[in-house]
Amino acid sequence: MRKKTSILKKMLIPMLLVMAVQFALLYLVVIRGGLLNELQVNAFDIFEGKVTSQRNRLQNDMLQRWSNLESCVLSIQSKTKAYLDEKEKSTEDLAVGDPLTETLLADLSEDLIYLLRRNSVTGAFLILDGDREDIKSGLYFRDQEPAYSSVDNSDLLAERGPAEVIRSQGIPMDSLWYPTFTFGEDGEDEEAGSYFYGPFLAAQEQGSDNYKDFGYWYGPFYLNQDTASDSYPILTYSVPITDDEGKAYAVLGVEMSTTYLKSTMIQSELSNIGQGGYLLAASYQSQEQEDGSLNCSIVMQDGSYLRSILGDSKELSLKKVEGQTNVYTLDCENSMNQTVYANVQTLTLYDSNTPFVKDRWMIIGIVSKGELLGFASRFQQLMLMGSLVTFTIGILGIVVVSRKISKPMFTLMTQVRNANPEKNLKLEKLHISEIDELSEAIENLSYRVADESQKLSTILEMVGVSVGAFEYNPALSREVFCTDALFSILHMEELKTESNYVDPAGFQKAWHKIREYLRERSEDGTVYLYEFQSDGKPCWVRMQMHVEGDVFLGVATDVTREILEKHRIEHDRDFDLLTNIYNRRAFYNSAKKLFRDPDKLKTAAMIMIDLDNLKMINDKYGHDYGDEYIREAAATVRRHVNDRMLFARLSGDEFILLIYGYESQDEIWKLCDEIQEALHTARIYFPDYTSTSISASAGIAWYPMDASDYERLLRFADFAMYMVKRNGKGRFTEFNIESYNQEAYQLQCQKELDMILEREALEYHFQPIVDAVTGEIFGYEALMRPQTDNIQNPAELLALARVRSQLDQLEILTFFKSMEYFCQLPISGGTCCLFLNSIANQCMAKEDWERFEERYKAYLSRIVIELTEEERSDSDYTNTKRNITKQWGGGIALDDFGVGYNGETVLLETVPDYIKVDMSIVRNIDTDPDRLHILKNLVSYCKARNIRVIAEGVETRAEMEALIRADIDYLQGFYLAHPAKNPDTELGRVREEILTIQSQR
Repeated sequence: MRKKTSILKKMLIPMLLVMAVQFALLYLVVIRGGLLNELQVNAFDIFEGKVTSQRNRLQNDMLQRWSNLESCVLSIQSKTKAYLDEKEKSTEDLAVGDPLTETLLADLSEDLIYLLRRNSVTGAFLILDGDREDIKSGLYFRDQEPAYSSVDNSDLLAERGPAEVIRSQGIPMDSLWYPTFTFGEDGEDEEAGSYFYGPFLAAQEQGSDNYKDFGYWYGPFYLNQDTASDSYPILTYSVPITDDEGKAYAVLGVEMSTTYLKSTMIQSELSNIGQGGYLLAASYQSQEQEDGSLNCSIVMQDGSYLRSILGDSKELSLKKVEGQTNVYTLDCENSMNQTVYANVQTLTLYDSNTPFVKDRWMIIGIVSKGELLGFASRFQQLMLMGSLVTFTIGILGIVVVSRKISKPMFTLMTQVRNANPEKNLKLEKLHISEIDELSEAIENLSYRVADESQKLSTILEMVGVSVGAFEYNPALSREVFCTDALFSILHMEELKTESNYVDPAGFQKAWHKIREYLRERSEDGTVYLYEFQSDGKPCWVRMQMHVEGDVFLGVATDVTREILEKHRIEHDRDFDLLTNIYNRRAFYNSAKKLFRDPDKLKTAAMIMIDLDNLKMINDKYGHDYGDEYIREAAATVRRHVNDRMLFARLSGDEFILLIYGYESQDEIWKLCDEIQEALHTARIYFPDYTSTSISASAGIAWYPMDASDYERLLRFADFAMYMVKRNGKGRFTEFNIESYNQEAYQLQCQKELDMILEREALEYHFQPIVDAVTGEIFGYEALMRPQTDNIQNPAELLALARVRSQLDQLEILTFFKSMEYFCQLPISGGTCCLFLNSIANQCMAKEDWERFEERYKAYLSRIVIELTEEERSDSDYTNTKRNITKQWGGGIALDDFGVGYNGETVLLETVPDYIKVDMSIVRNIDTDPDRLHILKNLVSYCKARNIRVIAEGVETRAEMEALIRADIDYLQGFYLAHPAKNPDTELGRVREEILTIQSQR
């Protein structure tokens, strides 16, 4: 009985220790291993993600919608200039109460209302500097519900502005309305010193005409000094308006009420129980403190939770949380001793070079610690409680179970341990049903393991997978157990025995013997790769080792197929399939290694080789013979490649050769001459019984004389090769830096021309042509815009195409590309004409005309072909274009009449439907009687022949008026509208001015 009690204690104590260690490890892994920290990090990440999303929405509204003042600024500048020029006044004459000022404000009020509606803001204002410092003229309109609008402006309120101007717009006056803006200690707009003088003085000090550099966000504040009567605090965005000399004379801005801002924020997304919210804060001309604390002014807050912890405080003090980027704790007295976290996301409202860049606007998410980290805290508590309960139950179970099974299990274990592994396992009955059943199961399992092992070996043999294994366990046997396949895989046939048990000394001796075949070894020493020779062919074996205490286990696998497949993949990756030489990737990797070792490079040559005549062979004999031409060229050069050369095919007919490690250029030149001679000697034969030698053009750049880095040397070699191709093929030529400097720009332009023609790298902008009688848009001219770095305008493109005899390709591209852009625009759905520029001495082929007509047949009657002045016209081509447009129902126009080749002779020969008078005649026509006389004679001549006249380059109202009075038919120029990718479909201002001029005739 004592002996039984002693065994129970010996089993119980270790099992209890194991249980204790198990739960200790569980606690360390789960609680202390970082899981809780990860949960907290995830909580902070989700918190930051929500605040960042809110920041992005608000920032997008502030930058893209509310502060989009460009069109209004331009309109105000234009109207103010026109008005003052008409009155012969300047911005300094815009005095407070002056009728001149009030008339201008009346004219600008519609722009202010349009800005208020379009930007969906709660207010918009315009303040003129005038002649007094404390009182300013201007307008201030409010819209408390930006989402809704009325036609008669009855939903707006006027806060500032002349009474007559406000009444003319039908806008009700607020109870706090005042006719002017008053700044100063006694003024009702005390805080406007910032939202007006901030951008205004900044623009005056720096003197720039780019208003966006001085855009200024300010707030919160009340517009009126009597905040009790004012309805709500606001924040503003204001910009200066400058004249042509860059002098600021006014400030334009918009307001956003804090009530409106609150409606844009989703307060409930931070907390499901109402312990969170957002607030907007600002810190003017300040930065975060050195200790990580942050002080800022509250612009807007919302939600009962924020009001409960912040109260009426206008300032916010935050302390940085260590280990977090944008997370702070809130320093306030009303947090009820609970930590409150704040995530601060800065709004990027200013560019780095603006005067207000130090002003920091922030969207701050506020949430309590209990809400943010509640899940992690509850998880920790549940883990501790679960561990304690499980530990208690485990102890009780161990005590009960160990008492029942410890002794019979020990007996069974003894029988299994003492069993002979070479014989079938047979266990004695213990007369305990469960233990006896377990004994039978162990015996059956032993039989099945042996049987399944045999089956597995048979299957592996059938599928051709060779796997062998060995085990050495001194506690069970003094010999090494080996499977049958292990001996053949590791070439140890001399150790094989019938029982598969091997003497450890003999096994160790054989193991040392195969060390000479070791090729690779893993860093941890558990995987080895051996390369043997079998029947003169290599075979590879991977050995995986596992050591646990005194037990050694090894598995050997024949991986010959895997290694051969790996070698094949590496070969396909690095070698060109057609020529079996290096490809671009392999060459680059090998060359970059060499360039890191200048001593190994010594004197070297980078040689760019391009095969001549490949296109001719492909076109005449087919691509199979073209491929043979490439293969023979590669094979010829490869026969001369030694261990100090790298040779690769880059693409198509281009090869690259790096010769390195020589003492002089003469040695390398000798090799180059041999390669060039071998190429000239090599021949390929064609099916028509002709043959040709291989012609190659090559450029050589020297290391280190020309360049010492890989990229520049490759570029220089490519340039030298290009010069050979251009000046005479079939030669090897050195790089010349002087030629490179002279030709680089022209070469780049030529490449850009090729890119334009091949990739259609063009855009088209469209400029309206306006009827001089009705003011309606008659048509649009398609204007080419090259999309390259060096070719900036159509004139440069035409000049380069003319030199390279590629005007015909440019003509085709112009027709098709301009129509492609036109058909994508809303203007294509109307009836306006489209003026297409056509090169006078070029004409598309018949099949191109047919393809064009088929693709754009719905637009043909609206097309007018403009014959440009840069080239002398070809009468046959002109007649062809006239006949084609006549069939379409379109027309012919002479472009830029009066310059280039488009003069009186071309007019008589062509008899166009339209004449476009060049801007050189239009310029200053309102003050130059000679130009006006020439134009009137031309108009008289054209009217008699039913030719309509279009004036180009109209840039002032005076020019437009003089042209209309000269009976011009159509107008085109910057004064009417600039070219644009998506042009206007209506020009209301221009139409009104034209109708006014016509009514005064």
